Amino acid sequence: MSIESWLMSGVSKAVPLALIFLMSMMVPLAIHAGHFASESPLQDGHQAAYTGSSSNLSATFSPTSGWTTGGQNITITGSGFLEMATNNIYDDGLIHSWTATTVDYIQGGYGDQAIAVTSNGDVHIVYWNYDTHELKHAINDGSGWTRSVIVSYSGGSSDIREVEMVVDGSDNLHVAHYVTGEYLHYRHYNGTNWTIPYTTSNVDRWGMDIAVDSNNLARIVYNKPDYVCGGLMLAYDTGSGWTKQGLDTSSTLVGCYPSIDVDSNDAVHVAYRDHTNSRFNYITNESGTWDKYMHSNTNTPGYYTQTKVKSNDDVFIVQKNSNGLRYAEGTPGTSWSQGGISGDSADDTSLFLDAFDRPHVLHWKSSTDDLLYSTRSTSGSWATSTVDGTGGNDVGRSNALTIDADHHLHAAYSDHGNKHLRYATMATGLVNNYEITVEFGPYGNVTGTVMDDSTIVVATPVAGSQAESVSLSIWDADGHEHVLADPFQFISPDDPDVDGVLSDVDACPSTWG
Repeated sequence: MSIESWLMSGVSKAVPLALIFLMSMMVPLAIHAGHFASESPLQDGHQAAYTGSSSNLSATFSPTSGWTTGGQNITITGSGFLEMATNNIYDDGLIHSWTATTVDYIQGGYGDQAIAVTSNGDVHIVYWNYDTHELKHAINDGSGWTRSVIVSYSGGSSDIREVEMVVDGSDNLHVAHYVTGEYLHYRHYNGTNWTIPYTTSNVDRWGMDIAVDSNNLARIVYNKPDYVCGGLMLAYDTGSGWTKQGLDTSSTLVGCYPSIDVDSNDAVHVAYRDHTNSRFNYITNESGTWDKYMHSNTNTPGYYTQTKVKSNDDVFIVQKNSNGLRYAEGTPGTSWSQGGISGDSADDTSLFLDAFDRPHVLHWKSSTDDLLYSTRSTSGSWATSTVDGTGGNDVGRSNALTIDADHHLHAAYSDHGNKHLRYATMATGLVNNYEITVEFGPYGNVTGTVMDDSTIVVATPVAGSQAESVSLSIWDADGHEHVLADPFQFISPDDPDVDGVLSDVDACPSTWG
């Protein structure tokens, strides 16, 4: 008999009203909202030490009772559960494919572009329309694309190149780009308005990149003008103003195709080409001072660099040399591993790392005018496939790549032949699995599933042989315990009248007392 059927049966009529009320009420819960960790400090059967105070957060659970034999699903309803949970990400093992569509059919919408996804899942593309001379902003909130003009240079008075963008922890967009006249413009979008907090001059168009630190402050790497590039420069927001400094001016033509990322300690990591000496260089201040490394000086390296910091603060870089697309990864000050990704021409590249630190790389194959995608499995093997370009279309130039919180890839790139802006998306195969520990008094811990930010589903454990009320606690990913105000009621199938006497020795098993 289910608990619900039991409550409707005649047996329940003999149970004291106070107990029935306890079993049917929705119980309030006090919880502290923390942040989810990649690994939980708790495992079933283990109780972590209480490490911090709790703040009150209203929540309820239902049903409030279940059989001692366990397996009764209960639902806890509240808010903030995703931040409390551990996200045990797993790979679904499936083969996924790209879906490509056109974002902007207006002729000329095929210039440099950048892409980012905010925490609500909105996809943002900032791009330059060569024909209309407009810098535009396209947003897809799941219902389709909307487009607006950020700035327009009427009559073609100026052109924009090297559009780069990153989203910060507060969902603000940070954009850097080159403007005719050797200018760098830094733009900021707060979700409503675009502003230009910083501009500087004496800037070349042979590459720039942008990153933000843990305080949402921008760091922009670029090069000074020369025949191709005249020195590697860094412009950065101090919080009270902007400063710029030279990172490498050691030769006449240095600093081409730079890329930048910031690690968990806010140290800066930059890859670039030394054109004078034909070198692929890397510079960082992670030691406290700026240290420069040469990663390669063979096969004309260092073109189209892309730099990303891994979850353990190791660095992963892709770059093109005369043999194709290559990678380098390692820790500053140590020997790095390097190898080939693809023998294709790999002009124009984009890089993003997923939650397993697996690299995902877009690259335009100039010999066939196709957009290619390369990724490395956890076993270390690389595979390359075509994203778009079949049918003779010239697609894939000026590509940009990002990954959202649900582990889906998002790419923006140009359809050069038709002068359109294109967009493609694909699942990486990684799946979020949010879990949290629920403790049932002396009967230990059970892993609950966080269905969404407001719902936890957990199955009760096996309890003792007799009816019993036990305290319930939730343990968050930081090891904080959150005790429910009222107990959960276990009911024994051998004591349905809940009088503490098992039916086989109870003179009146259907009547309490």
